[in-house]
Amino acid sequence: MTVDLADFVNGTPGRFVPAQMRGELVEVQHLARYAWATALAPGRRVLDAGCGLGYGAAMLADAGAESVTAVDVAAEIVDVARDQAGDHVTFEVADLRSLPFGDAAFDLVVCFEVIEHIEEQETALDELRRVLAPGGVLVVSSPNPDVNVPGNPHHVRELTPGDLESLLGARWNAVQILQQYDFEASVVLTADAVADGARVAPAEVRKLAAGNAGRQPYSIAIAGDSVPEVGNLVMLTSSFEVRDWVERFDAQQSMLQEQADFLAATQRKQLDIDDLRKRLVEAETALAEVPTLHQRVRTAESALHDLAGRLEEEAARAERAQRVVHDLQTSISWRLTQPLRRAKRLLGR
Repeated sequence: MTVDLADFVNGTPGRFVPAQMRGELVEVQHLARYAWATALAPGRRVLDAGCGLGYGAAMLADAGAESVTAVDVAAEIVDVARDQAGDHVTFEVADLRSLPFGDAAFDLVVCFEVIEHIEEQETALDELRRVLAPGGVLVVSSPNPDVNVPGNPHHVRELTPGDLESLLGARWNAVQILQQYDFEASVVLTADAVADGARVAPAEVRKLAAGNAGRQPYSIAIAGDSVPEVGNLVMLTSSFEVRDWVERFDAQQSMLQEQADFLAATQRKQLDIDDLRKRLVEAETALAEVPTLHQRVRTAESALHDLAGRLEEEAARAERAQRVVHDLQTSISWRLTQPLRRAKRLLGR
């Protein structure tokens, strides 16, 4: 069975996979944290808490750590990490909320982009405090929810710089919050520095854009009984992802236009549907009146039938009356009395 190393959920990876994400911004973000932490590793017993695929643990071991132990809760990921990192790192399957190590077992604990995946954050920090030796140092990072896009399905609770400082300050005497930013860069290098893919000789770094405290995309905190002096680190990657972003933006704009056109067509269809629905209601209303109209027609037909019957009766009576008058006028008595009727009319004048 193939293991989903990145643990994609709805297109969002839950884990950084160097081989899959090389050249992307996420690569330099993760590697810069570990590269910066390597300055604290020489001569120390190191725990990489939430090691993922072990690339960072290998960097800490190569930096001169006395020993490096790396743990992750996902057994299949630990198996892959063990195969890739080699023998100079000890890998174990373990949950940060219940670590299988004795008290004060490590001098340096590194926990990058892990704490936001855990519901019981205080329990996990208590465990890290327990396994850290007196004088030891904890380095932990978390994405800043005030800056990053919300809705990562893998994150339970992202910590603001203030949240992170508060949680650590309840357990260690000294806490320092560092800020990790992403900048676009243009670098002037000698030919030998261009060829070297790992390190550049000391160089002056200038920024045109200033950071804003509290608005960093990622916070890195260093905590302990005292905080050692730490330096700055700049890690550069190619501009490939910027071009990729532009292409994605163009594709997104095209998709948005298609959606807008579809929405407009849908709205027009909705207007047509509303008009048809109105006509249907009118037709249904008219149809509902049909039985009443039928009853009225039947009543009128019945009345008409009655009138026709009465008309026939009156016609028959008129016909009978005409026959009586005719019989009277043609009778012998009518003719004999005609002179008397004429004399009566003359006297009446």
